[in-house]
Amino acid sequence: MMVSHGVGARCIALCILLIGLAEVAEARVVTIRWSQPNPSTVTGFRLYTRTPDQPFGAPAYVGMPAAVAGVYSIPLTISDVVATAVTATAYNGIAESARSNAKYYPVPVVCGNGIRQTGEACDDGNRTSGDGCSAICTIEVPVCGNGIRQTGEACDDGNRTAGDGCSATCTIEISSCGNGILQTGEACDDGNRTAGDGCSASCQIEVPVCGNGIREFGEGCDDGNVLDGDGCSASCVVEANPDAPAEYRINVGGPGFTTSSGQVWLPDTSFVSGGQQIAANYVPIDLTTIDPVYQTWRYATAAGPPLVFEFPVTGTGPYNVWLLFAELDAAITRPGMRVFNVVVEDVFELSNLDVFKSVGFAHAYNRSFFINVDDGVLTLRFEPVVGKPMLAGIVIRDQALPMLSAPEFVDP
Repeated sequence: MMVSHGVGARCIALCILLIGLAEVAEARVVTIRWSQPNPSTVTGFRLYTRTPDQPFGAPAYVGMPAAVAGVYSIPLTISDVVATAVTATAYNGIAESARSNAKYYPVPVVCGNGIRQTGEACDDGNRTSGDGCSAICTIEVPVCGNGIRQTGEACDDGNRTAGDGCSATCTIEISSCGNGILQTGEACDDGNRTAGDGCSASCQIEVPVCGNGIREFGEGCDDGNVLDGDGCSASCVVEANPDAPAEYRINVGGPGFTTSSGQVWLPDTSFVSGGQQIAANYVPIDLTTIDPVYQTWRYATAAGPPLVFEFPVTGTGPYNVWLLFAELDAAITRPGMRVFNVVVEDVFELSNLDVFKSVGFAHAYNRSFFINVDDGVLTLRFEPVVGKPMLAGIVIRDQALPMLSAPEFVDP
C-alpha cells in the first residue's frame, strides 16, 4: 500500500512531538498573563523564573507580545517537580523596571519527585522500595547507609564506612572537626579546618574582628578602622548617610587614589564580601588612560565564597553601572580559560563573559547597563562558569531618570 508524502510528513512530525514531550516529561506549560500601567513607555518585557534553591537567573522570556484588551500573555514552560515563582520586568532603551510581584506555582503532589508534600511520610526522589522510603512514599524499616536519616539512626551519611563521623551502624562517632557533620563538642562544622570563615580550625564559632579591613561573617562592613562617621561604624555596621555621594568609583583590589583630573577612586574593602584574593600586574594597559584601575583586580577562588559587592544607595535609581575588566593573568593564554556570569540585583546582566576572548591580554574592557534598586543596596555577584571570576573596577552613577513601572500579573 502506498503512503502519501503528506501522511508520512505528519507521522514524522508526530514522532518528533512525542520525543519532545518525553524529554520534558517533568515540565508543564502555563499561561502567564499581565498588564502594564504605562505601556507607551515600554518596548518589551522580561520574565524570570526561580525555584526554592535557585536565584532568579537569565530571563525565561524576552519580547513584546501583542496585548488583547490591555492584557499581555505568553505560554511558559516551568518545572513540574519543584515549585516555581515567576516575576516580570518592563524595559525600554534606557532602563529596566523593578521586578513585579511574584506569581507562585506549587508542585502537584507526586510521589517520587524528591519533594516531601502533604500526605507523604517521605520522598527520596524515586518510587523504589527497599531504600528507606517505599514506592508509595511511606517510611520503611531503617536501612543504614542509604543517605536517609530514619527513626533509630543518629546519622546516615550514605555509606557504611567507619571513621567519617557516622559509623557503620549509623551512630555518631567521636568528633572529627572538618567533616561537615556537627558533632558533640563542636559549635560549628563547615566542612573544612580553615580559620577566618566564621568557623575555626577547631570547629568553634569565630568572633569577627572589626577594623581589620576584612568583611567577616556577622559584619555589615569593615573599612580598616573603628571610627564612626565614615560610612562604616566602630562596630562594623553600615551607617546611614543622607548626604552620600551619587557616584562611586571603586579601584577593585587596589588602593584609593586621585587622578590628575581630580577623579577620586576608593578602595573596595568596605563593599566586598568573598573574593578575598587580590592580584596585580603593573603592565601598560591599552585602550585607557587610567592604568592603575586595571592593574589590580580581585578574584574568587573555586572553593571559596562567591565574589559579591554591596553598595548602599539612596533612592531607587535607575543607576548606571560600569564594570571595568582587563585580563592580566599570564596563566590565561586562550579563550575559554576564565568565563563567568555577572548578576546584578538578581538579574543576569552578563552571561558567559570571557574578557580574553573579547579583547585579549592587557586591554581595558568595560561593560555598562542600567539597573533599578528597591531595597537600598545595589548588589553585584560574580558566578564562575570556568575558572575564577575577576573584576578590576566599578563606577556607579545615579542617573535620576524617570522610573519604569513594574508589570502586574493578571489572574486567568
